[in-house]
Amino acid sequence: MCAALREAMGEHWSPDYRNELAKHYGNRAVLLAEQGHPQEALGDYARAIELDEVLREAMGEHWPPDYRNGLARHYGNRAKIGRAHV
Repeated sequence: MCAALREAMGEHWSPDYRNELAKHYGNRAVLLAEQGHPQEALGDYARAIELDEVLREAMGEHWPPDYRNGLARHYGNRAKIGRAHV
C-alpha cells in the first residue's frame, strides 16, 4: 500500500512524508517487539532505517536534527532487539 501511495504521489512525496512514514514503521516496530514478535519488529526497523538513510543522502547538510534523531533512535532500538534475541 505504501509503495502504491508513493508512486501515486510522485514528486509530491515530500521529505516530511518520508520521515513520517519512517516514524510509523519505528512505532510499529516498538509495538511488535513488546508483543513478542522480534523478527517482524526488525523488519519494520529495517524499513524505517532505509527511508531515513535515503533522506540523509538526499538532504545532505540540510538534513534536520529531528530526522537525525529518528534515525539514531531506529538504530538504537534495533540493536536492543538484536541483543535480546542473540
